[in-house]
Amino acid sequence: MSAQSLTRTTFFTGASKGIEGLGSVLATLIVARYLGPAGYGVYAQVVSTVMLLWPLVDMGLDHVIVRELVAGARKEAVVGSALALRLGAGLLLSCGLTGWVLINRPEGELMAALALAITNILLIRQVSNLICRAFFLGIERVENDLVATAAAQVVRVGGLLMASRQDWGLLGVLSVPIAAELVQIALGMALARRYLSIRRLQVFTSTVRRLVDQSWPILLRLVLITAYFHVDNVILAKLLSPGDLGLFAAPFRLVAGVVSVVVPTAWALLPSIVRNTGNPASSRVMGRVGSLASGATGAVGAAFVLAAWPLVRLTFGADYDAGSAVACLRLLSMLPVLHTVAYIMELELLAAGRQQWALVAAAPALVAKVILDLGLAEALGPLTGAVSSVAADVLRVILLVGVTRSRWMVGASVPIVGLGVLVAASLLGGFR
Repeated sequence: MSAQSLTRTTFFTGASKGIEGLGSVLATLIVARYLGPAGYGVYAQVVSTVMLLWPLVDMGLDHVIVRELVAGARKEAVVGSALALRLGAGLLLSCGLTGWVLINRPEGELMAALALAITNILLIRQVSNLICRAFFLGIERVENDLVATAAAQVVRVGGLLMASRQDWGLLGVLSVPIAAELVQIALGMALARRYLSIRRLQVFTSTVRRLVDQSWPILLRLVLITAYFHVDNVILAKLLSPGDLGLFAAPFRLVAGVVSVVVPTAWALLPSIVRNTGNPASSRVMGRVGSLASGATGAVGAAFVLAAWPLVRLTFGADYDAGSAVACLRLLSMLPVLHTVAYIMELELLAAGRQQWALVAAAPALVAKVILDLGLAEALGPLTGAVSSVAADVLRVILLVGVTRSRWMVGASVPIVGLGVLVAASLLGGFR
């Protein structure tokens, strides 16, 4: 990949994920303000419960598809085999989870809410990710992803505004993302026809076996990372009231919107990293990328700290006690920079074929998070998830530095330490 092509790919990926991140932030503000802390707590519990199964459908195939297409594999065979794998796994898990829901019969709207989340996360979103994310990146035509993503986010934000104004309730809020994903799939398929014969998609046993052989270490990492991001909501739903859970979950989603921009933008570097693994020049480029990314996300985290009060008021309105949510948001402002530097180190491991070592960092961090959630919930309430998330991310970064020995982390640590000091001062000083 030439420097011009790399710049172009990174720009369009960043623009696409910037629009998606903005849509995520706006969606969080709309849904949290409409449902309130208690309603948003239920919403977060439903989504996180289904998301725990998402890696078993995704299987880490996006990364493998990019590597296969960069290596020159036949596009129809790779896409067709990956699509068959995902839809087969999605249908199997959807049936199993639906059976569990029918047996347990959750109260109120929870049964229908879980059914909508299952349909979207385990089936529809998988097709969207494969075409609009993995395929277009693998052939270095990510401007198509930008078009499909922009249209989907317009539908998503517009639909949620309509749902809130016409009082569609929790089920209406969960239905809107399905419509947005379908729009993204339709546009993605239409744009992909220029590079891929949809009618000639093929499934080969040898291709399926090759994809599975390459994806299992990534799948294990995805299981851990997804649990890492969603286990808080599932555990705290049992230990806290829906209102307290909502006071943590909404700030977490605001911060996650930033992570959803920076991390996939860094992922756009994967084709270049794969081609240049072991090249000293590539290592220097990764160092510059890591330092710039840590500085940028550190600045965004500082903005969250300084704007915490107005952001929380905008999210929940002026009728709620915002103190706990503000403290959560200020603590969680550490996550974008911590997660970004961790992900870049994981990309280095992935490109070098050492992706299994990412598990060495992710597993202890997940265990630490679960222990902290269980042990601190009674004492800290809504702050539990924020404290456990930051502590686990710090542990994960330290372990990854030990595995990768990335020298660029020396410079990247400066924004992390500076942001940590600002967060501590804001919490101790209580400034607004």
